[in-house]
Amino acid sequence: MRWITASQLENWAESEPARAKLPALIAALVRASAKHIGTIRFPAEDKSQVHGFDGHLVAVGVPFVQDGESLWELGTSADYLAKANKDIRARTKQTPSEKRAAISFVFVTPRTWNKPGEDENELQKWREKKRKQGGWKEVVVIDGVMLQDWLEQCPAVAARYARYEFGLMPK
Repeated sequence: MRWITASQLENWAESEPARAKLPALIAALVRASAKHIGTIRFPAEDKSQVHGFDGHLVAVGVPFVQDGESLWELGTSADYLAKANKDIRARTKQTPSEKRAAISFVFVTPRTWNKPGEDENELQKWREKKRKQGGWKEVVVIDGVMLQDWLEQCPAVAARYARYEFGLMPK
């Protein structure tokens, strides 16, 4: 059952609460889907603007992300590409190369990665380019389409957010 669509996620990204609630949504999805969690930290709500990465995770079995350690950046801005570029550039500078080689960088946006004029492989090209440039183990982007899929895999999380954050009933 689809509780929340990619279009609804994109509309939600326009709201002020989305910026503070997105980390909590990601943490809830991780908890609902991971086979094992060693470390999880996604400051949310009134702590969503603390310095440092938006999320730190050591887990096994999280959809879209390689097993092991990952550092996360989240953004709701309309210019998600500029935000992703800014975040990965800054985090690459401040993370030692030996650490980058062993961990994944994950960028999350409730927006759909879809720039006019791009071919369907642009997202994968961007990820691979940033992985090579930065020396990360993996670079992952989770956009609104992928969040929609992840929410479908975790219906309890989707139902809670649909009701309390989106004011929605299932379709």
